[in-house]
Amino acid sequence: MTLEPSESVPLPLPPPPGRGPSREYRAAVAFMIGGGAILVVALLLSGSFLQTTPPIRGLIALVGVILGVLAMLGTAYGLSSGRRWAVAVATPMLVLLVLAGAIETIFALTRSTIHIPIGALLAIWALRAPLRTPVDGSGAGRAWGAVGALAFGAMLISTAWPVVSSLALQSGGPFIVGKESLHPTLELSCPGTPGAAPVAVSVAYDWRWSRAEPWAAGNDTITLAAYIDREFESAGYNLDMTTHGSAGIWQSNVMIMEPQGFVFGIDLEQAGFEPGSVGFGLISSGEGPSPHGFIDVQATYLHAPVDTNRPDSAAEWQVQTHARCEW
Repeated sequence: MTLEPSESVPLPLPPPPGRGPSREYRAAVAFMIGGGAILVVALLLSGSFLQTTPPIRGLIALVGVILGVLAMLGTAYGLSSGRRWAVAVATPMLVLLVLAGAIETIFALTRSTIHIPIGALLAIWALRAPLRTPVDGSGAGRAWGAVGALAFGAMLISTAWPVVSSLALQSGGPFIVGKESLHPTLELSCPGTPGAAPVAVSVAYDWRWSRAEPWAAGNDTITLAAYIDREFESAGYNLDMTTHGSAGIWQSNVMIMEPQGFVFGIDLEQAGFEPGSVGFGLISSGEGPSPHGFIDVQATYLHAPVDTNRPDSAAEWQVQTHARCEW
């Protein structure tokens, strides 16, 4: 009777009496601890992934985490089940963990921070044990199989994901629009007689996009700030609290001192990357004549700001536009 070769190698997880743990056993433990810890942390922080600015950053980061968890837990299951592909791919994955941990540690030292590469330490612990079932190098490709190649590929991509995602998430890249894609227009209407201050000033800000992000989410901010220069004891201007704006825009803050103006928030999920407009008015207080003066308006568009209520909030990028009304 002839027995056909089996596609799996029986590998009991507990080491036999009198012998030390094999590399297969230690690798399964290392992958279960590493993948399980990453999964728990990802679940606990899942809400924060979607609160990044812009939210696509969190989703892209989550892809790398998911790939790493699937690769490690899947390989751990394969090792515990005695799968030939898992035995063949375990050592390369452990070496990859060691290299990634070394690079992360060196990078942390350049930033004067301390990083403990737990995954790399577990991998070194597993590599110190001998293989119970050596894999013939000439048949490594056949031993890996499609499943092993997918597992190692997922692990490799997950390890390199911080670099890949940082390149993909640059402004102007495939996922985040750059400032060159925004085309704003700022106009001031200052009707009045020559040599006299206008009774009312209308401020209108319009914009359009030359491209859109694949996922319109999060909030943008527009700040319209008016700087008024006039002669002493001459007419001042008060804000007309009636503002206007296109869909998805709300008034998030008011500036009543110098400068005067408004901060508007834009809900990109509602407004998308369609053309939009917003504006407000200034009304003369009528305190006295102003033979000479001017009003400078500065419009600032913030893409993906950290705080939509602050005109000086940190953001992905900003574009400023100026306009003047002089008499």
